[in-house]
Amino acid sequence: MESALYAPVFGITGQAFCAALLIVGGYGALHSFAHTDIDSLVAFFFLPASFFLSVQAAASYYPGILASQVGAERVLGLIDLPAVWSDAAEAIDLPDPRSSTTISIPTTSVAI
Repeated sequence: MESALYAPVFGITGQAFCAALLIVGGYGALHSFAHTDIDSLVAFFFLPASFFLSVQAAASYYPGILASQVGAERVLGLIDLPAVWSDAAEAIDLPDPRSSTTISIPTTSVAI
């Protein structure tokens, strides 16, 4: 199943991005490249980690969402099928249940 590939791919992508960030940022911090400070590098190191963790969490929901969509399509397919039965020729229509029908409930008393 393809959906099992998404979570590990996002994990590897996040790790590769952090490695590239440390290489380029470390070089910049050691050689004063574009006025890069160690503080900025450490702060920027934690920001992509939270981004990739949220993307990984979203990727873990994908199989459940896909299964829900397939189930909904099956239900809608059943609803769209024509009826395989027909009413008898002498059948009469039932009255509309939404009409002004009153229901009376008799009062009862219970002795305890």
